[in-house]
Amino acid sequence: MQAAMYLLSLAVMCWKLQQVYSVQLRDHGYEDVIIAVHPQVPENPQIITAIKDMVSEASFYLFNATKRRFFYREVKILVPNTWQSLNFQRPQYEAHQKASVMISNPNFSYGNDPYTLHYKGCGNKGKYIHFTPDFLMDDNLLMVYGPRGKVFLHEWAHFQWGVFDEYNYEKPFFLSVDNEIKATRCSSEMVGMYVCKKRSCSDGECIIDPLTGNLEEGCMFLANSNQKVKSSIMYMQSLSSIVEFCTEQDHDKEAPNMQNKICSYRSSWDVIKSSADFKSTKPILGTGPPPPPSFLLLRSRARVICLVLDISDNMAKGQQFHRLRQAAAIFLQQLVEPGSYVGIVTFNETAEVKSTLRHIVSEDVRWNLTSCLPDTVRGGMSVCEGISAGLQVNKGLDGITEGSEIILAVSGRDTSLPTCLTNVLGSGSVIHTIAVGHDADPELESLTESTGGKMFFTSNNKDSDNLIGAFTEIFPVNKDPPDLLTKITSVQRLIEAEGHFSGLVIMDKTVGNDTVFTITWEAGDPPYVIIRDPSGFNYTNENFDHNLLCQVSNLKIPGISQAGFWTYIITNTLKKSQVVGILVTSRPSSSTIPPTTISGEWTDEGITPEQPRTVFAELKQGHIAVQGANVTAVIEPESGDPIIVTLKDNGADMH
Repeated sequence: MQAAMYLLSLAVMCWKLQQVYSVQLRDHGYEDVIIAVHPQVPENPQIITAIKDMVSEASFYLFNATKRRFFYREVKILVPNTWQSLNFQRPQYEAHQKASVMISNPNFSYGNDPYTLHYKGCGNKGKYIHFTPDFLMDDNLLMVYGPRGKVFLHEWAHFQWGVFDEYNYEKPFFLSVDNEIKATRCSSEMVGMYVCKKRSCSDGECIIDPLTGNLEEGCMFLANSNQKVKSSIMYMQSLSSIVEFCTEQDHDKEAPNMQNKICSYRSSWDVIKSSADFKSTKPILGTGPPPPPSFLLLRSRARVICLVLDISDNMAKGQQFHRLRQAAAIFLQQLVEPGSYVGIVTFNETAEVKSTLRHIVSEDVRWNLTSCLPDTVRGGMSVCEGISAGLQVNKGLDGITEGSEIILAVSGRDTSLPTCLTNVLGSGSVIHTIAVGHDADPELESLTESTGGKMFFTSNNKDSDNLIGAFTEIFPVNKDPPDLLTKITSVQRLIEAEGHFSGLVIMDKTVGNDTVFTITWEAGDPPYVIIRDPSGFNYTNENFDHNLLCQVSNLKIPGISQAGFWTYIITNTLKKSQVVGILVTSRPSSSTIPPTTISGEWTDEGITPEQPRTVFAELKQGHIAVQGANVTAVIEPESGDPIIVTLKDNGADMH
């Protein structure tokens, strides 16, 4: 793919960016293991059966490989809402983007090869494990990969404990310090022979290159099917004798594999022993097998969301209230997906229901909801009143709150917030929190963590787009390609009186459907805007729909927007400076070709000024990593100027 520039904004995540790992270890058993089937996968009950068989088998291998320490106690299988043939329960906090295991179509780079997305380094958790339906159901692949349970354990070790592969297809052998040719393997006692796999081998034989002293390119090490050694699961789990991880005793520190490279030459078992799981668990006494895992079948449903917005005096500081109303308007008009149910609650010392749940089925519904957004701030603050009213609104669909969501935007502190935490936990609702400004209550963190939601901090910087960015991060990423909303660009600038700013928007050919240019401003009439498409046609203010209350204007491009370079010029028509912004969103132009997306996160959950942190960006098209791109991260601290970091692409394929 041609090199391109991508901008990653981490402004909304500077205070607390968390990856909610749903997996819990309790009394030796892993619980809340979510296995999600992608919406693109056609309904097939055999996939459910195959998942159960694989995990049950993996639990047995896991138990023995960890010396009777761990097994799988509870696994939740989440299927698309289009699946109807089996009896499914409704999910609570379980969602596709929180899954430990993804079942979806083949990755172009890996085909049916199982893999784990894992780029945070040795001993750190991965993001998810990926299997294809064919891997689960085609028994012919057992000859290639071995028992599915052992493959699951191999990937689980990547995901849960941060170990890496002990093979290397690019360097299948190496010349040791003793000038001996060795296979890249673990254990070093595994026996086999070198065979020619490519035409580059001389006369079909593996011979030593006199210039290098090593075997010629094209030679591979072929392990014997019958082995005495029991390790290693991270090298060749397909062999029947392999049931253990490589230990310090049989680990080869010279082997040019990822385990040595990333884990400083430590064995996989040494890394596992250093994990929090291992340190907190003793072996189970006795000789009996572990209890079989239980399975819970869940089917996703339409989202039920209530916006719970702070209108207390705390929101009167600066432009906080104005920016929150703009962000909420954009969420309602552009971001929340069709078919969802959305309500609105405002709160100060009391709460008011501004709108009961409305079904997002038309543009009229979106505009009606936007008209219900608040226009004034006053009074004290009771976050519990707002949450309680939001839960009642969410109950309006079918009488229960489990699996519903609340987007809670708060500025300031409320000492009574911990008193309603019990009721929130009992509701089964997911709370996403947006801390508006520096003075937001730190108790919001525990509220979010305990319900499995997302948390965002937004700064007071005048030209920050992080409040809008928070809402763009809440919309789901597990939709079918035609429905997947992609944020193309988001920029805000402080513009002098009668000044302007301009920019470039690159519209990739994989997007262009339902493209919307959204303009925001602070006061008065809309700024004067010119949007020019790649063919030279200009869109101006007459082509926009204007919301003068929220200061938001939308331009919807008809049909499929042209691929190429779009330009914009936004002119501040006021006699004073103001912040103006542009947000561009679009959906895929094809139902089969996914768009390019970017996401980012920190190394750790907590962020403190004293400790260094690593920023990761994941740039991909569907499940395929995009290479050769220039990625810049803009990190907004609580105070001071943004920090701009150019990210290096040196963590590719750390799976």
